[in-house]
Parts: sequence; C-alpha cells; structure tokens
Amino acid sequence: MSCCPECGYTTVDVGRSRAAGWIGRVFPSRQVPVESEATLESASIGEEVAIAAFAEAMTTGHRELLRAYGLEPGRTVRVEQHAPVTVVRVDQTEVALEADLARLILVDITP
Repeated sequence: MSCCPECGYTTVDVGRSRAAGWIGRVFPSRQVPVESEATLESASIGEEVAIAAFAEAMTTGHRELLRAYGLEPGRTVRVEQHAPVTVVRVDQTEVALEADLARLILVDITP
C-alpha cells in the first residue's frame, strides 16, 4: 500500500503487490486501436479533452495508477498546465503527470 503523508489517502502499490501482479497476468488489459495520435501533452492549456486510450508502451502499473486517480479511457479532463509538469483536472482533483507519461495518454481533441 502507498499512503499520502499529507491527507492519509491509501492506494495499492501495483508495482509491489503480488495480488495486483497476479490479477494483471490473469486479466491483461486490452488495447483499443486509436486512430488519433493526439496526446495529453499536445493538448492546449485550458482545453477539455476526452481520454481515448493508453499507448501500448505504458506499463500495467502506470495504467492502474492512472485509473485509481480517475484517468481512464472515455473520461473528460481539463488541461491546467504543461510546465514544469502536465497538470490535468478530473472532476475536483488535479493530477500532475511527467511529460513521458503524458505522451502515453492518447486523447480526442474536439474543436
């Protein structure tokens, strides 16, 4: 388990959990082919985008962690900033993502 020292929020550390590793092997995530090459990193600040899919290069641990924070395909997020890290708002929560991870989140940008 990982615990935030500030607020006490606890979540499963999928990289160290044997149960989470077993579940990931038994029920591997399926990738949906995406035609768009737009990524979260390429979205403009202040723009609302829908998460289309996670890139195949993303690890299972990162996928599960993002889902724990509410970032999953089909969800709409608002891009708050890109420097020094990408920050997105999901409902009332802000999540900071390193550029390498933001590049692996494919989005649908609607005009």
